[in-house]
Amino acid sequence: MQVLKYLILSLIAFIVSTTMYNCKKDVLYDGGDAKLSFSLDTVIFDTTFVTVGSTTKFLTVRNTLNQRINIANIFISGGDLSPFRINVDGIAGNSIKDVEIGPNDSLYIFIEVTVNPDMEPLPFVIDDILNFETNGNMQQVPLIAYGQNAHFHFGEIISTPTVWVDDLPHVIFGSILIDNTQLTLMEGVNIHLYTNSTFFVGPGSTLKSEGSIDSMVTFQGARLEYDYQNVAGQWRGIHLLSRSHSHEINYTKIQNAQFGVRVDSLPVVGTNNLIISNSIIQNISTYGILGFTTAIRGSNLLIDNCGLESLQLAFGGAYEFNHCTLTGRGATQQATVRVSNYFIDATNTANLADIVVRISNTIIHGFGDNELNVDMIEEPMLTMDYQFENCLIKAENDVVSGVEFINCINNENPLFEDELNSDFHLQAVSPCVDAGVALGWALSDIEGKVRVLPDIGCFEF
Repeated sequence: MQVLKYLILSLIAFIVSTTMYNCKKDVLYDGGDAKLSFSLDTVIFDTTFVTVGSTTKFLTVRNTLNQRINIANIFISGGDLSPFRINVDGIAGNSIKDVEIGPNDSLYIFIEVTVNPDMEPLPFVIDDILNFETNGNMQQVPLIAYGQNAHFHFGEIISTPTVWVDDLPHVIFGSILIDNTQLTLMEGVNIHLYTNSTFFVGPGSTLKSEGSIDSMVTFQGARLEYDYQNVAGQWRGIHLLSRSHSHEINYTKIQNAQFGVRVDSLPVVGTNNLIISNSIIQNISTYGILGFTTAIRGSNLLIDNCGLESLQLAFGGAYEFNHCTLTGRGATQQATVRVSNYFIDATNTANLADIVVRISNTIIHGFGDNELNVDMIEEPMLTMDYQFENCLIKAENDVVSGVEFINCINNENPLFEDELNSDFHLQAVSPCVDAGVALGWALSDIEGKVRVLPDIGCFEF
């Protein structure tokens, strides 16, 4: 009898302990430090889609804790409108709730994207976000797919002479570096840069952008939808690094970047680091062109809608600009043009350099009272030589007084055709018509019109 009683008590104890263990095992960890581990930082669908179709990738999600956790929601930001779909443990949809993962266990998520190339216009890069909500923590995995046939560049370094032709667009993800060689862009080449991508031209390298009047080279963001057409800051910009040289940019459009062209290089005596002509730089969140102790020759340029200066010539250098239309319409616009012989370093020390500037037949205009800022520090041992000839400048009278301003028109409306809609052609009654001076270069305007009696600006009436 005692044996039977002992066996019954042992059985009861086993059942109770087993039940308590199972209950403990099923308890979900609710700590705020619960974080998931993913097999990929970004899910990239690297197929080039040229027909209607779809492809599938998978993502492994791991619980690294020694306790079971519950993912309250796994969802795609774009919802039902997203081209991406997920499948979690056989459950398909764009939002899957209450998914449990055991201790040190994994979960497989299958992700599918369908791209329709008949979309107009079809973006080069289609993206969305896969979100995970666990104990109040939000984690995200970007989803990226390509929507058009193109040349794709991932953090690429070009180190041999290369020519890009107008066969397919070039899409840059990350950044690109031209390293000790020359890259030539033929007419009609379209370059699309993804978020925070920079077009670097490194030491010993040269960029030749050889567009034509009928087929410009274009640099712009990777989003082609209508809502992104005039949005600044979609990519970083073109950075011509120190010790790069002999760059030529002709008939090229640069738009929707953080900056247009930055030139950092000590010039070789008697040469220009950059010759830029017949080009448009628009919708830029900082400066259109920044020259930093360099040599630039520019003509027939339209630089418009920059967040800071349209043209900034800083820390000295040698500069010539002829027949340009420079307008300041950015939300945080500084003066449209700034000319300076110094920069302030991290120790708050002013560093000075020689500067020579010649700007002629150019419109310097905008919404501010003073659209020209000549900002110099006097130093007898340095050259400080600047001159504006036959320019229309919006500025207070004392700003444009002195021998540095020859035959300039001060504070008059240039009378563009439709400035608010970015049409900077001149009206017949514009004070800029026939008000220029012939200098023997830039003999035709940006559209190929021959200049007989030159007008001020990049467009000849």
